Amino acid sequence: MAHREFSNALRRTDKSACTADVPPPPRTSLDETVSRLVYCYWGLHSKRLDDEGRIVAFSTWPIWCGPLPDRPEAEGSPSGTDAPFAGITIVGDHCIADDVEALRNAAVASRSLGPSSQLRWVRGGWR
Repeated sequence: MAHREFSNALRRTDKSACTADVPPPPRTSLDETVSRLVYCYWGLHSKRLDDEGRIVAFSTWPIWCGPLPDRPEAEGSPSGTDAPFAGITIVGDHCIADDVEALRNAAVASRSLGPSSQLRWVRGGWR
């Protein structure tokens, strides 16, 4: 259908056929579980590139909300820290980055807080 025909067909659409007034289906336990999902971020540093410039070996580490406290009573803290990195805000059990720059800075700061995993690309047969 040509663009003009499609546009004209849209203008002729009966507005009573819209589904905006139809209530959403009832929420299921799966919907509730998915709504509680959180994001986890990991830093990545390339270690080796192939001849085409693709990453074939890298290190990765979790991005933390802030440094882990030395105090034993803080171990149960849901966010794991009582001193979040700049631009990171603790909200309930989670941390929220104010912006992408805060997340990037937390990635750099988190790199020294624990071990990183060393990984490499084994096979690229699907390419």
